[in-house]
Amino acid sequence: MGLRVEERSIDTTAGVRKAWILSPTERVRVGRDRLERYRREGPTTAPLDLEMLAAVRRTGDESQLVVFCGRDASGDGSWGFEEGLGEEEAHELGYHLVCEQLPVYRRLVAAGVYALLHVDFGPLEVDAYQHGTRRLLEELERGSIPEVGSDPDGLSILQADRWILHNLCFFFTLPLQDVTQTILRRQLPLLESRVPHLRELTASLPAAAID
Repeated sequence: MGLRVEERSIDTTAGVRKAWILSPTERVRVGRDRLERYRREGPTTAPLDLEMLAAVRRTGDESQLVVFCGRDASGDGSWGFEEGLGEEEAHELGYHLVCEQLPVYRRLVAAGVYALLHVDFGPLEVDAYQHGTRRLLEELERGSIPEVGSDPDGLSILQADRWILHNLCFFFTLPLQDVTQTILRRQLPLLESRVPHLRELTASLPAAAID
């Protein structure tokens, strides 16, 4: 499974900034087979997510904006759900995908990523990811009241994961050009302001949580 990595300059209200654009080079569809596997086995880690993490780490940048495109500019690659997936199935699949990808998100933040945008996604995929994110966040927040003597490593991971679910990822049906010329032009400088907080947040994480 391939991933195309491209460096792109983005004009913002605070000057030119850099973003890493990641696109699948093959047609990837996720559907009922993956959902049944999640139900049987729980989350694993998808090869495409590992490729994304490896690509980000190879850049060596201390702070990074990453954009994942649901459709490659060449038209050869795309990511999405299989046709015929119902809304309830999509919501459940979105939840499992977020559970699976959260450890990858955490490692991306530790590698310097301060925002991860998903563009050119279908409406069903956007809705499923947003629903899955809310569900997992609610689960984490229900169990987030620290007790005296709680494991400090576990609490630092929980704190980081809650921040990530609240703030790291954005999902758009808009194509890349529209997002870069409108949303990122205004919002990228604000997103950059997170970097000092993220460095502080990840500094307290145990090595096993971000290796």
